[in-house]
Amino acid sequence: MIQEYLFLDTTQKDQVEKIKYDKVDYNIRDFGSEGHFIVTYYIKGETKDNAIELSKINEEIIKLEPIVLSNDSAAYFNKVLYPLFNIFERKLRKFVSLASVYYKVDEAKELLKKMESMNFEDIYTQLFIDKRFVKKATEFVNTKSRNNRLLKDELINFLDSVNEETIWDKLVGEYNLTSVSENFLDIKECRNDIMHAHNINYREFKLAKELVENANDELDIEISLFDLNDNSSQNLNSISGAVEAIKELADALKAVSFKPYNSDEYFKYLEQPILEMSKQIRELYLKQNQLPDEKEQLAEQTDEEDKDGQVENGD
Repeated sequence: MIQEYLFLDTTQKDQVEKIKYDKVDYNIRDFGSEGHFIVTYYIKGETKDNAIELSKINEEIIKLEPIVLSNDSAAYFNKVLYPLFNIFERKLRKFVSLASVYYKVDEAKELLKKMESMNFEDIYTQLFIDKRFVKKATEFVNTKSRNNRLLKDELINFLDSVNEETIWDKLVGEYNLTSVSENFLDIKECRNDIMHAHNINYREFKLAKELVENANDELDIEISLFDLNDNSSQNLNSISGAVEAIKELADALKAVSFKPYNSDEYFKYLEQPILEMSKQIRELYLKQNQLPDEKEQLAEQTDEEDKDGQVENGD
């Protein structure tokens, strides 16, 4: 693996010679007739550890603003990340396809017809931007600005009063796939760096890898819920019930947070949401692990005992 740089300023040679790492060899050779020179750093073996060592050198060298001729550390990072981003795009299309049909989201179905040919910027706009909300907000700002009467509080109140619902909201709701929705722009930027062979360093590599792996893991979980077996609707309904119960508990907590502390009142507000959340999560756990409900088991056992008793009594 090598890092190779062209310097046009001969006076920088002394500075370059000070940049040394024990595990990395280097050589400097003159280039052309005007005092230009090329410095090459090299290490044997295409491994992650070697890429990290060369990346450290690169971060020092580029402070001198050379022309980068070869950057094998960035090439290694790109090669590792490329399939992960490729997988992300494929999983995203699969999830949008399944969710749009299952939840009957017509706008998403229309998006699917052209999603294959869209770039990431267009996909982001279609999934995460509510055009109706943008239009209303723009019209409000333009109207107020013409009269120089736009107040901060007035703008905030207006935005709070306008409903915003994106295609993504309709597909996943508020609490799911946060690694995708909250980091989509960062994922997009990292993807562009990889697809266009930009020279990234080790820190950028770690960030990109963590982002895309988290997003892929979340998509895997969501896609698995659309199990094409007979129990798919049960899984989805169980997840939906648990999420709704958690949302109700969050709303109840928010409500009591604005009230003076009173244990009886707190208990009144929180008892039912907590019980409902526990029930929903328990049902989800049982279904996901294909375990029988203890109450149902007990009822079945009682029925069997009653039948046995009737037989013994000659009934």
